[in-house]
Amino acid sequence: QTRDKKSRNSPTLPALSECCIPSPRPTVIHHSAMEYTQGSPERLGTANGGSQPTMPHQWERQTRTLVDSARKAQTLSTQQRIMAFGTQRTTAEIASSDNRLSSNALSRNISEAESLKSRAEAQLEFILQETAMLEDEAAHAEATHEKMKDPLTVAEENLGVRRRRPARELTRDAVERALNEQVAGAKHAIRMLGGVLDACEKELSRLKVCREKLEEDIDHKRIALEVDHEALQMES
Repeated sequence: QTRDKKSRNSPTLPALSECCIPSPRPTVIHHSAMEYTQGSPERLGTANGGSQPTMPHQWERQTRTLVDSARKAQTLSTQQRIMAFGTQRTTAEIASSDNRLSSNALSRNISEAESLKSRAEAQLEFILQETAMLEDEAAHAEATHEKMKDPLTVAEENLGVRRRRPARELTRDAVERALNEQVAGAKHAIRMLGGVLDACEKELSRLKVCREKLEEDIDHKRIALEVDHEALQMES
Protein backbone atom coordinates (compact mmCIF):
# COMPACT_ATOMS: atom_id res chain seq x y z
CA GLN A 1 0.00 0.00 0.00
CA THR A 2 2.86 2.37 0.89
CA ARG A 3 4.41 1.65 -2.56
CA ASP A 4 1.20 2.33 -4.31
CA LYS A 5 0.76 5.57 -2.46
CA LYS A 6 4.24 6.74 -3.42
CA SER A 7 3.67 5.84 -7.02
CA ARG A 8 0.50 7.87 -7.07
CA ASN A 9 2.18 10.87 -5.50
CA SER A 10 5.31 10.83 -7.70
CA PRO A 11 5.26 12.53 -11.13
CA THR A 12 4.84 10.32 -14.22
CA LEU A 13 7.95 10.03 -16.36
CA PRO A 14 7.75 9.69 -20.10
CA ALA A 15 8.28 6.40 -21.77
CA LEU A 16 11.58 5.49 -23.24
CA SER A 17 10.19 5.37 -26.72
CA GLU A 18 8.74 8.81 -26.34
CA CYS A 19 12.00 10.21 -25.14
CA CYS A 20 14.32 8.59 -27.65
CA ILE A 21 12.25 8.62 -30.93
CA PRO A 22 11.71 12.09 -32.36
CA SER A 23 8.14 12.93 -33.44
CA PRO A 24 7.61 13.59 -37.14
CA ARG A 25 7.33 17.20 -38.30
CA PRO A 26 4.24 18.37 -40.18
CA THR A 27 4.69 18.29 -43.95
CA VAL A 28 4.42 21.74 -45.56
CA ILE A 29 3.52 21.78 -49.31
CA HIS A 30 4.82 24.73 -51.24
CA HIS A 31 3.15 25.72 -54.57
CA SER A 32 4.83 27.94 -57.04
CA ALA A 33 3.12 30.42 -59.33
CA MET A 34 3.67 28.04 -62.26
CA GLU A 35 1.71 25.31 -60.46
CA TYR A 36 -1.23 27.69 -59.95
CA THR A 37 -1.27 28.76 -63.56
CA GLN A 38 -0.60 25.36 -65.12
CA GLY A 39 -2.28 23.17 -62.58
CA SER A 40 -5.96 22.49 -62.02
CA PRO A 41 -8.71 24.20 -64.00
CA GLU A 42 -9.83 26.08 -60.89
CA ARG A 43 -6.44 27.73 -60.58
CA LEU A 44 -6.32 28.30 -64.33
CA GLY A 45 -9.60 30.16 -64.21
CA THR A 46 -8.45 32.24 -61.28
CA ALA A 47 -5.15 33.09 -62.95
CA ASN A 48 -6.93 34.17 -66.13
CA GLY A 49 -9.02 36.69 -64.29
CA GLY A 50 -12.10 34.53 -63.80
CA SER A 51 -13.03 34.29 -67.51
CA GLN A 52 -13.42 30.50 -67.25
CA PRO A 53 -15.55 28.65 -64.71
CA THR A 54 -13.64 27.73 -61.62
CA MET A 55 -15.95 25.16 -60.10
CA PRO A 56 -17.53 21.96 -61.41
CA HIS A 57 -21.07 23.23 -60.85
CA GLN A 58 -20.19 26.28 -62.92
CA TRP A 59 -18.97 24.01 -65.72
CA GLU A 60 -22.23 22.11 -65.59
CA ARG A 61 -24.30 25.27 -65.55
CA GLN A 62 -22.43 26.72 -68.48
CA THR A 63 -22.78 23.47 -70.41
CA ARG A 64 -26.52 23.42 -69.71
CA THR A 65 -26.74 27.03 -70.89
CA LEU A 66 -24.87 26.21 -74.10
CA VAL A 67 -27.04 23.17 -74.71
CA ASP A 68 -30.20 25.18 -74.11
CA SER A 69 -28.99 27.90 -76.46
CA ALA A 70 -28.15 25.31 -79.09
CA ARG A 71 -31.58 23.72 -78.71
CA LYS A 72 -33.26 27.11 -79.07
CA ALA A 73 -31.17 27.84 -82.14
CA GLN A 74 -32.08 24.43 -83.54
CA THR A 75 -35.77 25.05 -82.81
CA LEU A 76 -35.64 28.47 -84.47
CA SER A 77 -33.80 27.01 -87.43
CA THR A 78 -36.37 24.23 -87.74
CA GLN A 79 -39.19 26.76 -87.59
CA GLN A 80 -37.47 28.94 -90.14
CA ARG A 81 -36.91 25.94 -92.39
CA ILE A 82 -40.58 24.96 -92.09
CA MET A 83 -41.63 28.54 -92.83
CA ALA A 84 -39.29 28.68 -95.82
CA PHE A 85 -40.66 25.39 -97.14
CA GLY A 86 -44.22 26.55 -96.57
CA THR A 87 -43.50 29.87 -98.26
CA GLN A 88 -41.95 28.12 -101.24
CA ARG A 89 -44.88 25.73 -101.51
CA THR A 90 -47.40 28.56 -101.14
CA THR A 91 -45.52 30.63 -103.69
CA ALA A 92 -45.44 27.71 -106.10
CA GLU A 93 -49.17 27.11 -105.61
CA ILE A 94 -49.93 30.79 -106.12
CA ALA A 95 -47.75 30.91 -109.22
CA SER A 96 -49.43 27.78 -110.58
CA SER A 97 -52.88 29.19 -109.81
CA ASP A 98 -52.00 32.52 -111.40
CA ASN A 99 -50.62 30.68 -114.41
CA ARG A 100 -53.85 28.71 -114.77
CA LEU A 101 -55.96 31.84 -114.37
CA SER A 102 -53.82 33.72 -116.86
CA SER A 103 -53.92 30.84 -119.35
CA ASN A 104 -57.69 30.49 -118.98
CA ALA A 105 -58.14 34.24 -119.39
CA LEU A 106 -55.94 34.22 -122.49
CA SER A 107 -57.84 31.26 -123.91
CA ARG A 108 -61.17 33.01 -123.33
CA ASN A 109 -59.84 36.20 -124.81
CA ILE A 110 -58.54 34.34 -127.86
CA SER A 111 -61.87 32.59 -128.31
CA GLU A 112 -63.81 35.85 -128.00
CA ALA A 113 -61.43 37.69 -130.33
CA GLU A 114 -61.65 34.93 -132.92
CA SER A 115 -65.44 35.00 -132.71
CA LEU A 116 -65.51 38.79 -133.12
CA LYS A 117 -63.01 38.59 -135.94
CA SER A 118 -65.15 35.98 -137.71
CA ARG A 119 -68.25 38.14 -137.31
CA ALA A 120 -66.40 41.18 -138.61
CA GLU A 121 -65.06 39.21 -141.59
CA ALA A 122 -68.55 37.89 -142.38
CA GLN A 123 -70.00 41.39 -142.16
CA LEU A 124 -67.19 42.71 -144.32
CA GLU A 125 -68.06 40.08 -146.92
CA PHE A 126 -71.68 41.24 -146.84
CA ILE A 127 -70.56 44.85 -147.17
CA LEU A 128 -68.40 44.01 -150.15
CA GLN A 129 -71.25 42.14 -151.82
CA GLU A 130 -73.70 44.94 -151.09
CA THR A 131 -71.24 47.49 -152.40
CA ALA A 132 -70.84 45.56 -155.63
CA MET A 133 -74.60 45.20 -156.11
CA LEU A 134 -75.24 48.86 -155.29
CA GLU A 135 -72.55 49.93 -157.71
CA ASP A 136 -74.27 47.82 -160.41
CA GLU A 137 -77.64 49.41 -159.62
CA ALA A 138 -76.10 52.86 -159.63
CA ALA A 139 -74.52 52.14 -162.99
CA HIS A 140 -77.90 50.98 -164.39
CA ALA A 141 -79.60 54.05 -162.92
CA GLU A 142 -77.01 56.31 -164.45
CA ALA A 143 -77.40 54.60 -167.81
CA THR A 144 -81.20 54.98 -167.61
CA HIS A 145 -80.74 58.58 -166.60
CA GLU A 146 -78.69 59.17 -169.72
CA LYS A 147 -81.19 57.34 -171.88
CA MET A 148 -84.07 59.44 -170.62
CA LYS A 149 -82.40 62.57 -171.87
CA ASP A 150 -82.85 61.63 -175.52
CA PRO A 151 -86.66 61.15 -175.41
CA LEU A 152 -86.95 64.38 -173.44
CA THR A 153 -84.95 66.21 -176.05
CA VAL A 154 -87.06 64.76 -178.86
CA ALA A 155 -90.33 65.59 -177.14
CA GLU A 156 -89.19 69.14 -176.40
CA GLU A 157 -88.11 69.59 -180.03
CA ASN A 158 -91.49 68.34 -181.25
CA LEU A 159 -93.28 70.77 -178.99
CA GLY A 160 -91.05 73.56 -180.24
CA VAL A 161 -91.83 72.68 -183.85
CA ARG A 162 -95.57 72.60 -183.20
CA ARG A 163 -95.42 75.96 -181.48
CA ARG A 164 -93.87 77.45 -184.61
CA ARG A 165 -96.98 76.60 -186.55
CA PRO A 166 -99.22 79.51 -187.70
CA ALA A 167 -101.45 80.90 -185.05
CA ARG A 168 -104.60 79.48 -186.58
CA GLU A 169 -102.97 76.08 -186.69
CA LEU A 170 -102.11 76.10 -183.02
CA THR A 171 -104.46 73.69 -181.38
CA ARG A 172 -104.31 71.81 -178.11
CA ASP A 173 -104.94 68.42 -179.61
CA ALA A 174 -104.11 64.95 -178.37
CA VAL A 175 -100.65 65.07 -179.95
CA GLU A 176 -99.71 68.18 -178.03
CA ARG A 177 -101.12 66.75 -174.84
CA ALA A 178 -99.15 63.55 -175.40
CA LEU A 179 -95.96 65.50 -176.07
CA ASN A 180 -96.47 67.57 -172.93
CA GLU A 181 -97.06 64.45 -170.89
CA GLN A 182 -93.97 62.86 -172.44
CA VAL A 183 -91.83 65.86 -171.55
CA ALA A 184 -93.21 66.01 -168.02
CA GLY A 185 -92.77 62.26 -167.55
CA ALA A 186 -89.21 62.34 -168.86
CA LYS A 187 -88.30 65.24 -166.58
CA HIS A 188 -89.87 63.50 -163.61
CA ALA A 189 -88.03 60.28 -164.42
CA ILE A 190 -84.78 62.15 -164.80
CA ARG A 191 -85.33 63.84 -161.43
CA MET A 192 -86.14 60.51 -159.82
CA LEU A 193 -83.12 58.87 -161.37
CA GLY A 194 -80.96 61.78 -160.24
CA GLY A 195 -82.22 61.30 -156.69
CA VAL A 196 -81.51 57.58 -156.92
CA LEU A 197 -77.98 58.28 -158.13
CA ASP A 198 -77.41 60.73 -155.27
CA ALA A 199 -78.71 58.19 -152.76
CA CYS A 200 -76.53 55.48 -154.27
CA GLU A 201 -73.49 57.72 -154.01
CA LYS A 202 -74.26 58.42 -150.35
CA GLU A 203 -74.81 54.75 -149.60
CA LEU A 204 -71.64 53.80 -151.41
CA SER A 205 -69.73 56.37 -149.33
CA ARG A 206 -71.29 54.98 -146.14
CA LEU A 207 -70.45 51.42 -147.18
CA LYS A 208 -66.90 52.49 -147.92
CA VAL A 209 -66.53 53.92 -144.41
CA CYS A 210 -67.97 50.74 -142.91
CA ARG A 211 -65.66 48.61 -145.02
CA GLU A 212 -62.59 50.60 -143.97
CA LYS A 213 -63.55 50.41 -140.29
CA LEU A 214 -64.22 46.68 -140.52
CA GLU A 215 -60.91 46.09 -142.28
CA GLU A 216 -59.11 48.11 -139.59
CA ASP A 217 -60.91 46.22 -136.81
CA ILE A 218 -60.08 42.88 -138.41
CA ASP A 219 -56.45 43.87 -138.73
CA HIS A 220 -56.36 44.87 -135.04
CA LYS A 221 -58.02 41.58 -134.08
CA ARG A 222 -55.45 39.68 -136.11
CA ILE A 223 -52.55 41.43 -134.34
CA ALA A 224 -54.17 40.91 -130.92
CA LEU A 225 -54.67 37.22 -131.64
CA GLU A 226 -51.04 36.82 -132.66
CA VAL A 227 -49.92 38.46 -129.40
CA ASP A 228 -52.34 36.38 -127.29
CA HIS A 229 -51.28 33.13 -128.98
CA GLU A 230 -47.64 33.98 -128.34
CA ALA A 231 -48.42 34.81 -124.68
CA LEU A 232 -50.34 31.56 -124.31
CA GLN A 233 -47.42 29.57 -125.66
CA MET A 234 -45.14 31.33 -123.15
CA GLU A 235 -47.57 30.48 -120.33
CA SER A 236 -47.61 26.85 -121.42
